[in-house]
Amino acid sequence: MRLKSQKSEFRLLYNTSGLSYRDFIMASWLSKKLKLDIVKVFEPRFGHRLSDDEVVGIAQNLAGLMETIFRFEWRLKYGNKI
Repeated sequence: MRLKSQKSEFRLLYNTSGLSYRDFIMASWLSKKLKLDIVKVFEPRFGHRLSDDEVVGIAQNLAGLMETIFRFEWRLKYGNKI
């Protein structure tokens, strides 16, 4: 049921934002607080106001980096048993 409501919500957003469905689903885990934290940390480093797309991209890149680090630590601890 949740996926069906997400698709309906996506259709409404797609007409105005141009987001792909994949980007919409990937960004659904971002809370307002997390977005604000990303803006607070990265806006000074980028030197300009970050758009919503840039904030989502940074969050996705950070999540990918953390996944890579956790996989590396897992392999060090358990070997190649993934």
